[in-house]
Amino acid sequence: MLEIVRGRSWQQDFTVLDNEDGPMTDLSIFDSIKSQIREKDAVKNKTTGIFENALVQEVTVFTDESVITLSLTREQTLALKNGIHQIDIIGSIDGSDESLLDTEPISINNRPTLP
Repeated sequence: MLEIVRGRSWQQDFTVLDNEDGPMTDLSIFDSIKSQIREKDAVKNKTTGIFENALVQEVTVFTDESVITLSLTREQTLALKNGIHQIDIIGSIDGSDESLLDTEPISINNRPTLP
């Protein structure tokens, strides 16, 4: 499980492979790559009747060849609420979306020493 400490800058790298044994994926084929942290538990939308996971934070995404780097500033992590949330990474090509990191739990918590 990934972890974010409130009030500390956060960065996490992911290497993307075409399959389990490689080769590395050329991320330049994607028009855009984005990541979001969302509430773990879905709530039913009263208007549409669809269960939705509320957006907690848009995550900054950088790519370099086959490595995706996610990051948040101290200010962004300080704004997060403690608890278990979920995070994923989606790449888009010509209007089609591909999951680059399946939804995964992420723990947000406090630690005694802050910068």
